[in-house]
Amino acid sequence: MEGVSRYLGISIKGHEEEAKVLFQKSERSGVQMEANVVAKKSVGRKGFATMERRRLENGVNYDRGVREAIGVALSVLCSNIRLYASFAHDHLDGGKTNVDDPLKVGSWDRLLTERASELVMNIQNASQSDNLEGPVDISRENGFSNGESKDDVKWMETMFHFIISSLKSGRSSCLLDIIVGVLYPVISLQILNLLLRILRVLYMDIAASSYTYETSNKDLSRLAKGAFGLLKWRIFPEPHLQKVVSVILSSANDSNWRTRSATMTYLRTFMYRHIFILSSVEKQKIWKSIEKLLIDNQVEVREHAAAVLAGLMKGGDEDFTKDFRDRAYTEALMIQKKRKQRNLKSGQSVASIHGAILALTASILSVPYDMPSWLPDHVTLLARFVGEPSPVGSTVMKAVAEFRRTHADTWNVQKDSFSEEQLEVLADTSSSSSYFA
Repeated sequence: MEGVSRYLGISIKGHEEEAKVLFQKSERSGVQMEANVVAKKSVGRKGFATMERRRLENGVNYDRGVREAIGVALSVLCSNIRLYASFAHDHLDGGKTNVDDPLKVGSWDRLLTERASELVMNIQNASQSDNLEGPVDISRENGFSNGESKDDVKWMETMFHFIISSLKSGRSSCLLDIIVGVLYPVISLQILNLLLRILRVLYMDIAASSYTYETSNKDLSRLAKGAFGLLKWRIFPEPHLQKVVSVILSSANDSNWRTRSATMTYLRTFMYRHIFILSSVEKQKIWKSIEKLLIDNQVEVREHAAAVLAGLMKGGDEDFTKDFRDRAYTEALMIQKKRKQRNLKSGQSVASIHGAILALTASILSVPYDMPSWLPDHVTLLARFVGEPSPVGSTVMKAVAEFRRTHADTWNVQKDSFSEEQLEVLADTSSSSSYFA
């Protein structure tokens, strides 16, 4: 009990009986076995508790099983603290609370979220390898020792166990503010293992002792992915929804392209789950944020953003969909006219041209089996870019091939929507010129 209270950053002095009752209630819950593990390992052994005092204060323990048990116990204890405070507020004190109560909301919960925000930056700095010019000591270069960075990783692992347990057990309903507070760490820390692999490939002479750190990052990435898989299905009501949208918009502009891509993965499910409770302003902000990524410097991010937009157009707001579709067609048409005029040096980058083609592709793939009146013009215009160098040309080939596949069963009827000229253009992009005849 003492060790868990240190993790929360609260004091139970003078409130031992209340804390004891809370913890006993936690032990009677569905995670009784996990709570007992923590009690035995972090409190029951006096010598162990003394030796590990410093590490428990930072949520750190050598044994990953203990860190998991602490995370599970935290989810039980924190949810019970919240429920206890809510019950006391509504029934015991007539709406009056004790401002000196160490369990008061705004102390331990804020500590957890602020600490997580601080450590995610430390961990990311310690794991950066893309901009390295040689096998330097990353952790010391960024202002903290390798031992401290390991402790940061272990603390974050405990936090992810807390999030996973809360989401799995159904206790997340009273801990949503904390879960929202660690949304960015969950999104961004899934990629650490990949970064460490890049580092080891580029600089094979790196110290062998870094293997332990890489293994720890691998565990952290695995936990982040586990939390991410649960978190993306969670529905956030107001007022938490506004904060989630803010985190998403910020993550979509993150300096790390893998974080931007992971944000797109989260958005795909998030929009489906929240489309009916998001305000028009929030939808527009998210839509514009995804559109912006169509011209991202990283091709993987551009393609991911296009796939997300195609999904949104299938079941999103019709006004947003039509506006985006019309703008995508107009922009692609302007580029195509400039190409005809041999104005190759128009000042447009490859990313901007590819983004325009991806926008057109998203519109086409949003109606995989139907043939609305606007589709023939869009598909034909897209096919005219087949001769462009990669990645534009390859995107066109893939999109036309997907269009051909999804409309194959009804093509004998749907081809009547195309003119002879349009069918000829489509035929030039297919492996069989007779397919669109």
